[in-house]
Amino acid sequence: MYAATVDSQRLTFQASGALWKDALVMEDLETKSRWSQVTGEAILGELTGQHLPPLATGHMSFAEFRERYPDGKVLAKPALGPAGSTYSRYFADPDRLGIFGRKNDLDRLPAKQLIFGLGHPNDPVAIDRALLRRQPWYVHQGAESRWLIVYESGSEAVTAWDITDVDDGATVETDTIFVGTTPSWDASSGQALVAGQSDLSPAPVMTAFWFAWFTFFPETELIRAD
Repeated sequence: MYAATVDSQRLTFQASGALWKDALVMEDLETKSRWSQVTGEAILGELTGQHLPPLATGHMSFAEFRERYPDGKVLAKPALGPAGSTYSRYFADPDRLGIFGRKNDLDRLPAKQLIFGLGHPNDPVAIDRALLRRQPWYVHQGAESRWLIVYESGSEAVTAWDITDVDDGATVETDTIFVGTTPSWDASSGQALVAGQSDLSPAPVMTAFWFAWFTFFPETELIRAD
């Protein structure tokens, strides 16, 4: 998710009908520039090289969303025709990578293994979902930042928090982030539990197939379950 503003100019987006590296390309109506869905960067047109500001979002099941946000708005999917969804068939085929007949040239993970990607474009990292299914949280020390990734197995929710300025030793127990033995933040909302302490800032996180993330970020660090 991105803010639709560049240099104080509000942009209106639509699907361009094009793909780049097997991913959606957006087009803004104001300048007709083309934008990568994955990186938020303008890749063609007047605004080439500009980046849309990323917005941190959480990933969760609908049941979890409904419980947390009972008045939240839901974008309903269109009704399926007799043939069902072509996306369902694509998701189910482990050997079909994109629409251009790409061959599987990856070996670190199965090509369609779901990962959680964050930190792009300067410090990309991919977290294997299988790792987070074994443990509910993971601290990643990047080149410039430190993130705490929290995973809720029941709801499939994943959230990343920027803990660059937090003392080492942050842990998660029962939906609470501790520093040492002190309960310091709510793990779901990042809200501070200690008076005078600032809330945590969420970090943008993207769910993607491993092959799709690697296509855009070939230098990415991969954190996987051994």
